[in-house]
Amino acid sequence: MGNSRSQDPPPIVSRVPSRPPVVTATTAIPAIAPPSRTHVWESPFQMSPDHPKYILGCVIGSGTYGKVFKGSCLGVEGAVAIKVLHNNGTHGVHPYTVRETTIMKEVTGPHVINLIDVQCPSGDNVYIIMEYAVNGSVAHLLRYIRSNVLPLALLVKTAKTVTWSLLRALAVCHERTILHRDVTPTNTLVCTGGVVKLGDWGAARKLSRPVRGNLQGFEKKVLTPVVTALWHRAPEILLEKEHYGSAIDIWGVGTILAALVNGGMLLWRNDTEIGMLFDIFKLLGTPRGGMWRELIGKEGEEETGEYVKYPQFPLLETPLSRGAAAAPLLDDQGREFLGGLLALNPEERWSARRALEHPWLADVETTIDATLLSGSKLYD
Repeated sequence: MGNSRSQDPPPIVSRVPSRPPVVTATTAIPAIAPPSRTHVWESPFQMSPDHPKYILGCVIGSGTYGKVFKGSCLGVEGAVAIKVLHNNGTHGVHPYTVRETTIMKEVTGPHVINLIDVQCPSGDNVYIIMEYAVNGSVAHLLRYIRSNVLPLALLVKTAKTVTWSLLRALAVCHERTILHRDVTPTNTLVCTGGVVKLGDWGAARKLSRPVRGNLQGFEKKVLTPVVTALWHRAPEILLEKEHYGSAIDIWGVGTILAALVNGGMLLWRNDTEIGMLFDIFKLLGTPRGGMWRELIGKEGEEETGEYVKYPQFPLLETPLSRGAAAAPLLDDQGREFLGGLLALNPEERWSARRALEHPWLADVETTIDATLLSGSKLYD
């Protein structure tokens, strides 16, 4: 008969994966590691005994290369924003991370998110510690404006504050031959006291010195057209122009201004590049002749008949007419100002310095109204 125990079935083994250790925001932080490596839970990170210790809290944003957390520094009152970037298995720090931190160190000012610290306590992650925007972003403001009926005077006042702040940040940026390349409501942050600041420099790029105005002419270096959120992307980027300049940032400011005064509604919300171009041309007109060459960046493009594939809408040639089409509730000064930011031709689009000198901003308030901030909802 033999030993009956040898015929018993094997013991049942649970195939439910074991759970990772419980981690709270006040005790530990998760390390972002490549998939091929074991996920490790770290204690509050510190590069060396001489550096501060930081703790990660909740996620407040995410992007291509990492996430942004609300965090804190041990022993220091107040919150900070911590951007966690991982290197995806590359040797050393990723070049994009080096570029972002280098630009943040160079671009400083009252309307630029401050860089506090950079730490790399492990081989996998880089932690960029920045100023925390306690009042969220202009994207939150737009959502609140869409959901409530607010006086036009309050919307215009808010639009002036946001626009003025962005232009001051971009003036510093462009004078250092740096393009932000992602001017959107989400990256326009509202900090303590209602001060508006430009953040997220992950897409920024430093260029060589310009050879003519508005940073439109510089060395023939091909730049990626995959920059800026689609709804705030300038027409020359939508047309995949390879050599562009600071005017792409100014276009983003114009789209934000229009949304603020139009009850929180964006001018264009198409899902494709060609659809965005169609909507832009429908509102502002289809380019003609030399303007087309400035947008495409190719000589003789109009002779090839390439431009014929776009619908032919009447071209609005003055800032006043463009502003009236984009934001009819503005007065003539406001329409002219907005039209200068939304010129189809990047060579005709106003620079940050020129826009700051316009009389529409003569009575600007430097911070957002406290009643508007109290009504808008911070991070969900």
